[in-house]
Formats: sequence, C-alpha cells, structure tokens
Amino acid sequence: MFKGIHPSFWWGIAIIYGYALVFWIIEMSVPGFIYYTKIGGAPAPYVYGLTIGLWIIPLIVSFLWFWIPEQEEKKQEMQSGKGAE
Repeated sequence: MFKGIHPSFWWGIAIIYGYALVFWIIEMSVPGFIYYTKIGGAPAPYVYGLTIGLWIIPLIVSFLWFWIPEQEEKKQEMQSGKGAE
C-alpha cells in the first residue's frame, strides 16, 4: 500500500502532525494558555494555529514535496548522462 511513496512525503507528514502534536500537548499541560496568552496582542491560537499552521507550514511542506523529488531527478539525469558518454 505504501510502496513507491517518496520519503519526502513522510518528512512532510511528520512536520505537519509533529507541529499539531506539540501544540496539542502545550495546550493541555499549560493552564490558561489558550485564553490568556497573547502574541503581538492577538490570542496565541490565532498566531500559531491560523498563521503558522494554515499558511506557513503547508507552504514549506508543499515546497519540500516538489523540490526534493525534482532535485533527485536532476541527479539521476546527470548520472545517467555521464554514464552514457
């Protein structure tokens, strides 16, 4: 079922779910963190949940999912081109 999935996929999944797990643990273990902690005047969940979790991390992960396989294809083309000469 998981054959052929590129390792960068698993790195991306680890980043996304690791981020969610870390803040889930912080929210559970720090009393009043969700309601009283402010970052730049805004409640903390707006900053780390909406800004980082919905914009920044997906951009980084999608870039990695595109860039890493692309670089590996370039390496393979360079190696196969050298071997043919």
